[in-house]
Amino acid sequence: MRRSSIIAKDYKGRALLRKIWQVTDAGVLVTTDDLMNRLLNGDHSIFAIGFPLEDCFNYDDSVCKSYWQVFEFTTLIRFAL
Repeated sequence: MRRSSIIAKDYKGRALLRKIWQVTDAGVLVTTDDLMNRLLNGDHSIFAIGFPLEDCFNYDDSVCKSYWQVFEFTTLIRFAL
């Protein structure tokens, strides 16, 4: 599951396209493409950010044609363990 794409809803309700670092019972730790390799190489100066499960959604290429499009979260499928 690590490195899979996911959509996370931030505190302002914006959609963020991120990569999964780790999944826990409480939420999903995510990072950007740029920082993923640094984390994998053991860079301890950076860290993944956590989002609660209810703010995480499956990434679907057919729905998410553009990173900058406005997402209607009610049409997205919630991420599940």
